[in-house]
Amino acid sequence: LLAEARSQLEQLRRQEQDNLLRERQQQQHQLEQQAGELALNIARRLLQRLPAPAIDSFRSGLCEKLAGLPASERAAFGLQPATLRSAHPLSAEALESLRAALQQAAGCPLTLTLEVCPPLLAGLELDNGQTVLRNHLAADLARLQQELNLERSDDAR
Repeated sequence: LLAEARSQLEQLRRQEQDNLLRERQQQQHQLEQQAGELALNIARRLLQRLPAPAIDSFRSGLCEKLAGLPASERAAFGLQPATLRSAHPLSAEALESLRAALQQAAGCPLTLTLEVCPPLLAGLELDNGQTVLRNHLAADLARLQQELNLERSDDAR
């Protein structure tokens, strides 16, 4: 009877240790996720304080993405108006220069509607309702957050 009680007690102790270990791992995962989100929020706030960056640094990346699309998707940008989002206002000259570069990358004329979208932080986004091309810091930060979450989930396994 005493041996059976000891065995049951040992089994309960092991179960409780396993439960505590799982709970600690979950807490650690939550803390790491919160730390990553905090770091990204800090980065967003710091980037919002910076002056508007030169659009040229983002234009080439957006044009490369557009040029890299299959021909049918590039042509779709010429069939209907597309929204060009910029984190900061663009001068008429900058917009025309950007339009020319995008048209060259698309291989067809484009009708663009400019939309100033501060949440992008810095950079550009081109959206025709079917395809969205992103070359801005908010997308980069979101991608980093996703990569951090994937690394954490891989580490938890």
